Amino acid sequence: MLGPMDAGSPKLEDQQLRPHWRSLRRLILGMSILYGLFCLVGSELLLTPPPRVPTVGGSGDRRSPDRVGSAEFHVDEVHLPEGLRLPLWWASPSAEPAGCVMLFHGRGGVYAEDRMRFVLASGRAVVALDFRAHGQAPGDSSGFGYTEQEEVRATLAWTRQRWPRTRIVAWGRSMGAAAILFAADRTRELAGVILESPYSSLERALRNRFEMHFPSWLYPLCQGPVLLGEIRSGLWLDRIQPVRQISRFRADRVLLVQGALDQRVQQDEYEGFLAALPGLPGVVLKGLGHADFFRSGGDSYRARILGRLSEWLTP
Repeated sequence: MLGPMDAGSPKLEDQQLRPHWRSLRRLILGMSILYGLFCLVGSELLLTPPPRVPTVGGSGDRRSPDRVGSAEFHVDEVHLPEGLRLPLWWASPSAEPAGCVMLFHGRGGVYAEDRMRFVLASGRAVVALDFRAHGQAPGDSSGFGYTEQEEVRATLAWTRQRWPRTRIVAWGRSMGAAAILFAADRTRELAGVILESPYSSLERALRNRFEMHFPSWLYPLCQGPVLLGEIRSGLWLDRIQPVRQISRFRADRVLLVQGALDQRVQQDEYEGFLAALPGLPGVVLKGLGHADFFRSGGDSYRARILGRLSEWLTP
C-alpha cells in the first residue's frame, strides 16, 4: 500500500512546489521594485531639462552681450503669476524701431546671442529670455512649451509696453516654437511667427526620442514613467498637442521650418501641421536634422528669414 507521503500525493506535490512559488514571488516583488524605481527616475528625467548650457552664442561665457554697433544690450526681468522672475535681454537700434523680434529657445538651450545680433543688424529691435530652468532663469522643471506659454505671454506684454506702436514677430525653435503655439490667444495677433521644428504632440515626441535609442517594442515600458510624470507635474499628454493650435493662426503670418533628416520631429508631423492650416508655407531644409537652422542653414536660410521679416514688419 502507498503511504500518505508517497510520490504523486497532493500534499507531497504541494511541498515540492512551495520553494518554486516562493522564488516566483520574490522575482515578481523584485521586478516590481525595479520597475517602480525605473518609473520614479524616468519621470524625473522627463520633467528635468538637460544640464544648463554654460555658454551664449558660442562666446564661451555666460556674461550678457554688450553692444552691436551703436546698439546696447540691456537686461530686464519678466514676472510670472507664480512669482518667478525670468531674465530678459533686449536691444534696439532706435527709440522707435522698424519692428521687433522676440526669440524663444528650445529645451536645453538659452537665449541666442548670434540671433540677437542678426536681428539687430537688420535694423529691428530684439528681445530674448531664458525659459524657466534654463540658462540664468530660476526653476528646476520644464513644461515642454506648455508651461512656457505663460512666459511667451509675459514677454509679449513686456515688449508691447516698451514699443506700443511697433510690429512684432515671434521666432521660436523646437520647445520655443511649441510655446508660441500654445500662447495662440496672443501670438496669433502678431505680424508673424517663425516656427522651427515644433513637435506635433508630446506623446509622439517622447516616442520618437525613445525609438532613436531603443527598439519600438520596448516603448510600452515607458507608460509608467510617463503616467507618474503626468501626476507629478499636472501636465497631461492629451493636452500637450501643438498641432491642434496651428489652425488658430493666419497662414500668411506663419513660416514653418523642418529638417529633412529630423528624427525627433518627423516628416509626417510636419505634414500634419500643413494639413491643419491650409496654405501654410513650409520649408524643408535638406541634409539637416533637429538642428539650429540659423547656424546650420547657411546664408540662404538667413536670407529667407530676412525676407519674411521685411514682409511682416514693413508698414
